[in-house]
Amino acid sequence: MFSDGPGKCWFKLKVAIGCYDHNENGQLKSGIAEWFNCPYCVALGMAVLPAILSFHPCPAGDLLLIWFGITGMVTVLIRWRQWENG
Repeated sequence: MFSDGPGKCWFKLKVAIGCYDHNENGQLKSGIAEWFNCPYCVALGMAVLPAILSFHPCPAGDLLLIWFGITGMVTVLIRWRQWENG
């Protein structure tokens, strides 16, 4: 489950993409909406930018890689803690 983000920006993006629009069968109308409802799919898509930056080093890219690395480690620690506390 995603949070709405600052200023509900994530919620507004999901509404614009159609993540809450279902057809009569209960399925989402758009393939992109299905992709945005999967947190692992979104994470995989966001991982493309650091992968590209790793081939073109520059100071700004290095800072962005550090930022993504710290964010990824926090995610791992949060998920590990939830599993341990069951």
